[in-house]
Amino acid sequence: GEIRPTIGQQMETGDQRFGDLVFRQLAPNVWQHTSYLDMPGFGAVASNDLIVRDGGRVLVVDTAWTDDQTAQILNWIKQEINLPVALAVVTHA
Repeated sequence: GEIRPTIGQQMETGDQRFGDLVFRQLAPNVWQHTSYLDMPGFGAVASNDLIVRDGGRVLVVDTAWTDDQTAQILNWIKQEINLPVALAVVTHA
């Protein structure tokens, strides 16, 4: 059978769990958010996307797998960055 790491095993030191998502700061003003979707036959499939703070606004590059996960991203931004999301760029849908 196939061996896959669990979501917990995929997390690294410095990762922040927020609801179903994992956030990691990559550089000053740049974060990666990772969401997971359980795909039958494949297990948990990750979607890695970005949040960029640019002055007094935020850019989101790609959303999560689900609407609920995307709402969690917006809640994290409000709680951790507390700036408006000015733009979202969706490169996959």
